[in-house]
Formats: sequence, structure tokens, C-alpha cells
Amino acid sequence: MDASGEEPFWLESFEEQLANLPAGAHLCQFYETSGEQLRAVVPFCREGIQRRQQCVYFVPPSGVPDLLRSLRASGIRNTKR
Repeated sequence: MDASGEEPFWLESFEEQLANLPAGAHLCQFYETSGEQLRAVVPFCREGIQRRQQCVYFVPPSGVPDLLRSLRASGIRNTKR
């Protein structure tokens, strides 16, 4: 804990960090595999959609099917290509 009695942000889970992002925040993630990429982008998009915020994510055409499948698997139903 820090002086304020709160845990440092780096000890929070990725999902906790996303939940605490302010509106308009951006995510920059480094990854080596498409699996790592999806493990970050899906919670980021899901959190934004649940907050009814605009979410923009750029993905090459070849990655669209995996992204849509992962979003649907996470409970997001209204995914359009």
C-alpha cells in the first residue's frame, strides 16, 4: 500500500485497471501473439461498451473473425462487421 492506503496501480489486475480508466483514455499494449492481443482488447472493448462509450479498435481484415468471435464469447452480442 502507498501513503494513501491504496494499492499501487501495477498490483491491480488488468480488468481492474480497465475499470478505473477515465472516459477518453487510450490503451497501448505490447504483445507477441494474437492471443495476447485479444486478452487485452476484448476486456477493453467490453468495458467501454458496458459504459456506453464509443470504442474504436483497428484490426486488419484477417483478424476480424477472431476478434468478433472473442467479443461474442465474452458476452457482447451486437457485433457487426
